[in-house]
This record gives sequence, C-alpha cells and structure tokens, in this order.
Amino acid sequence: QWHSDDPVSGKETGRNNAVYLVQQNRNPFVDHPEFVYDLWGYPVGISESHHGITLKIAPNPVQDQCRIVIQASSDMESSPAGWQDPETCGIESFRLIDSFGKQIPVKASYHAGELVLDLSGFSPGLYLVLVTWHTGSGMAKIQKL
Repeated sequence: QWHSDDPVSGKETGRNNAVYLVQQNRNPFVDHPEFVYDLWGYPVGISESHHGITLKIAPNPVQDQCRIVIQASSDMESSPAGWQDPETCGIESFRLIDSFGKQIPVKASYHAGELVLDLSGFSPGLYLVLVTWHTGSGMAKIQKL
C-alpha cells in the first residue's frame, strides 16, 4: 500500500542517481516502481466469481487487516433471499487455514458492509480463507507480510 500512497519523488530519483555515481548501483524500485507488483501482486486483492456472486479480498498482501466483501453482479435479475444481511454482510461463515491445513482462530468484525479480519500478530506466510454465503462459497489466498 505504501507504494501507491507514496510514489517515487524527484528527490528520490536524484538520490538514486547520486548513489549510482558513488557506488555504481541503483535502487530498482526507484527506477521501476512497477516491480513492486511483480513481487507482491496488484493491490486490488483477489476476486472470485461464483454464480453471479463475487468474493473480493483486499488488500492482499496484508500487513494487519484485510477486508472481505461479497457482491452480486449487476447483471443478476434479483439478489438471493436474505443475501445481504447488514449484520453479516451476506457472509454465513468463514474459516482461516494456515499453510499446514490447520484452522486458525482470527479476530473479525463486520464494518460498513465488509468483514474485516485482523491478522496483526500472525506469522508472515500464506493463508487460505474459506467463505460461505447464502448461495455458494469461495476460497482465496491471503499473503501476510
């Protein structure tokens, strides 16, 4: 997220050029900010569709918290009954699984139509989140930094 919030400035480019004159090496992320996406993926997170419902997780990779949203596609004639309960954002259940296949307890809250998972204190690595909603389910990978 820092990459998007704080783009390379002229001062950083100047410093990168000065360092090159002395050390003969450069910071590739100053010269090519897009390399961040090659390493960490795009900040939009993950999106998976299932029968007209889309599961979105962002940001991904995550430092402390990520948001999970399920949305009906605009071309659906009607939303499934009970699908967007404001208490649960349409999510019936979720599970977080570590790289060993073990279910991990996680603090979660519902806020502004989103399920917010608090991964602060978790070890860096890959996790799977399994989400079930009224008409289906989805699974996505979360990378914890």
